[in-house]
Amino acid sequence: MKKIIIFFIILANFLILGCENKKNISNEKVIISEKFIGNDSYYVVCRGLPNENLSKIVKIESAKEAALLNVEFHIKNKFNNKIDPVKDGIIDKYEISGDSVLIYYSIKRKNIKNLLKK
Repeated sequence: MKKIIIFFIILANFLILGCENKKNISNEKVIISEKFIGNDSYYVVCRGLPNENLSKIVKIESAKEAALLNVEFHIKNKFNNKIDPVKDGIIDKYEISGDSVLIYYSIKRKNIKNLLKK
């Protein structure tokens, strides 16, 4: 019986501490800017936020991965299925700001404006 009580106390601590430091990510702006450069290029800047329960270096890598996923999700929702963000795009640079990361991403494709979803 004593082991069960200790187990539930430890479980309660994990639940309380795990929920304590959560950010409201929905309020964070993910798409920072986007623009077409001529008829053949599209440029987007997205933010990535890390998992909060990680060390500093791992947080930065987590934020980079989140930024890249945000870019890919945004591009798939903006363009038709003829654009593949992985094959057609390139990471221009990452910019680290605190725990968050900005990714500068471009896609070069002939007449890319014609491939927008209708």
